[in-house]
Amino acid sequence: MDRTVLKSKHLNQKYKERRELKEVQEKSRKEEKILLIQRKLQKAEELKQQQILKKVAKAHDEESKKSEIHFINKMDAENKRHDILEKEKDSEKRLQDIEEERQRRLEEKAARESAVEERRKAIEVERQQRIDHIRRKREEKDKKIELQMQEKEKERLEAANQKARERELKLFAIEAAHQANVEELQKKILLKQEESKRRHEENIGQIRARAFELSVRRGSSMVGSEHAPALSPYRVKKMCSLCNLIIGSEVYLYSHLRSKKHQEAIQGLLDGVEPSKDQLECYNLKYIIDATNMMDSCSLDVKVDKESLKAINKTRKKLRQRLFLKGRTFEENWKNGDNSMEVNSSNKQTLQKIVSKIQSLVKDNSPKSPWSGSDALALERLLNQLIKLVSLKNKQDLEYIFRTGAISVFISFFSPLLEFSNDKFPLLPEKIYALLCTILKEICANHLEICYYVLSSTLIISLLDLLALRLTLFSEESATVMSSSFSSATLPSSNAGIRTFDPVCSSLSILLSTIIRTLSDHAFVPWNDNPESFRQRVSDMISYSISIGIVDKLSLCIANSQGLVNSEQDLARQLRNSLSFIVCLTMLLASIKNFGDLFSQIDPEDNTQFIITLRMTHIVGVIPLMYGALLNTGSTLRPQSPTPESPEHVLELALESLQLLNYFALLDLKMLQTILGSEGLSLQLRHIANYLIWYCTHWEADYLLHEVILLIGFFTVDNVDNQNVVHTGQRPTILEQLCSLPYEFFSGSNLSKILLPTLISCCYENEVNRQILEQEVSSTILSSFIDKEIINNQVKATLKRKSLENLIESRVTNDRWSLKLRFPKNKWLLAKKYFEK
Repeated sequence: MDRTVLKSKHLNQKYKERRELKEVQEKSRKEEKILLIQRKLQKAEELKQQQILKKVAKAHDEESKKSEIHFINKMDAENKRHDILEKEKDSEKRLQDIEEERQRRLEEKAARESAVEERRKAIEVERQQRIDHIRRKREEKDKKIELQMQEKEKERLEAANQKARERELKLFAIEAAHQANVEELQKKILLKQEESKRRHEENIGQIRARAFELSVRRGSSMVGSEHAPALSPYRVKKMCSLCNLIIGSEVYLYSHLRSKKHQEAIQGLLDGVEPSKDQLECYNLKYIIDATNMMDSCSLDVKVDKESLKAINKTRKKLRQRLFLKGRTFEENWKNGDNSMEVNSSNKQTLQKIVSKIQSLVKDNSPKSPWSGSDALALERLLNQLIKLVSLKNKQDLEYIFRTGAISVFISFFSPLLEFSNDKFPLLPEKIYALLCTILKEICANHLEICYYVLSSTLIISLLDLLALRLTLFSEESATVMSSSFSSATLPSSNAGIRTFDPVCSSLSILLSTIIRTLSDHAFVPWNDNPESFRQRVSDMISYSISIGIVDKLSLCIANSQGLVNSEQDLARQLRNSLSFIVCLTMLLASIKNFGDLFSQIDPEDNTQFIITLRMTHIVGVIPLMYGALLNTGSTLRPQSPTPESPEHVLELALESLQLLNYFALLDLKMLQTILGSEGLSLQLRHIANYLIWYCTHWEADYLLHEVILLIGFFTVDNVDNQNVVHTGQRPTILEQLCSLPYEFFSGSNLSKILLPTLISCCYENEVNRQILEQEVSSTILSSFIDKEIINNQVKATLKRKSLENLIESRVTNDRWSLKLRFPKNKWLLAKKYFEK
């Protein structure tokens, strides 16, 4: 260590001496250089002066001057060269010294590093030897520890296994004892549950028996009650063993107990003696029994055999083929005819651009795969733009859309829906299909030519097929709601994941209603060259609608939707739209038949099977639908004031139902009276009419009141049993409320033409009703009204006005409310004399 320090000190001292020597040499070199430069400058100055003197002296000699200049330049160049060589020599010497010094230092450094590396290797060898020794010792120690641990683990496992075996034996014994106790407890619990269930069922049975007995006693009373009987079906159907009749609900129970047939049967048991109240209750309780053992023999369900189903399918195929062939022929004639005229529209370019974009979107997307989100949004924007244009009701715009064939393009969007069921992904959102229906409705509304084209072409087939399909899917969903709610005793609206509204079905119903209503308004106007062909096309269309089951499926939807109408506003509007389609079909069929003679003894011809279908469905089940929507089950018919206002959607549904019944009366009045006068329906109709007349006197709903008055007239005209219905029930009865209407209904205004024919139908040849009438108004009002109608009819017959305007006014505006359609014309004079007494 001391040698190293001394050596470093010696090296530092030597380095300092060399540095000082180098600085001295450098300093002396600089001084010599400065002296040399000064001598050169002095010598150069002397030479310059000499040369100047020589130039002055020898200015005349140019040759000598050139030689002198050449000599001077040469001397300067040599001097410069000499200086440069000296400088290079000094620089090379200095660089050589520096390089030698650097080489020496590198050699010393390499020597030091080699020595250090040797020492490091020796130290590393020693350290590795120590580590190897320690590792060997540790491995030996670990082996010994591992052997000891293995021996201990074996001992521990043997002890644990022995302990586990002992524990398992103990647990098995405990579990066996516990299982025995559990089984014993379960047996006791089951016995208690069975006993409790039996007692509960006995109590529920007794409660139901007492409730049914109370219901029978209440139904046995002939006095009008404020109680609205329940429409919900019995869990176990009842049966009147005396009349051999199945009773499905409390409504039908009340109706049957108070029916003439049942009363006569009881009187027959008593040898024609009028039974007392107690006797009537005893007989009713005796003969109203459960129908569990006799359901098979008394079932009212209609079972269609395979042969009839084959006949129905065969008829449907023939009708479809006939409609398709005639539609194709019409389309070809339309294309070949003069129907491609130029239409001048102010929005022609905009409409053309929208229609072309829609057609390009249709081409870009496959008809069997869902559209992309961007294309669907683009189509929705285009349809919204088109709705804004068609909502302006510009006839030229609508005509241009029709002439471009856009209607066929729009209806072609619905074709894939016929191929995909409800569980598959739709090609487009339902909102777009609803927009398409809205556009088509706006185009067809009050545009006779377009509606006639849709009816006569193949487009009507696609629309009807799609409506039938959507009604089928909706009826299945509504049946699921009804069955699940009945089994789980929960509200139908609580069934999650099941829809109660189909926007496509609702929009399609509105579209078809618009088309058919436009055609029915012009059905008897001679705008068509071939009216017989038009009537045949309409008959085929209605027959096809019946054959594909639109009315049957709608009836099933209505039956499954009872109890949901008040809470589900969308469902009520969908049913209203579907009923509107049936109403328009009825209007169209009545229009092409020119109403006929309603009071004829001959049954009307029914080539379309429309009337028989409505009869089989009890006119699509609208009476129970109105009853459940307007009258809450078990509530009083007239709640205390202030009178609650019914929801708008319920009133709209009731209006469509009443219009359907009134238009059906124009087709077959006797059938309507038979259906509505049957047990159960007559009681429901009485409650509905009583409630609506009372409601319309408290709230402004004249349109509803007029339809109710018209229906009561159709219901009672020339029918004694139905006349007796209007004076029964809770007071004021239907007839009493009609007689208590405001004065405007009895004066010479148009309202009298609505009310007075109904009063004539209710009171003609019925002394009880006439006495009720004369308590409020004089019957001479009715005779005076009949006298005026006779005079007006004679005046019209003498004038014989046959102009188109008068024809339209007489058939569209006045016919439905005219006396000749509401009371037999051959009995006008008899009725006049009857009310003049």
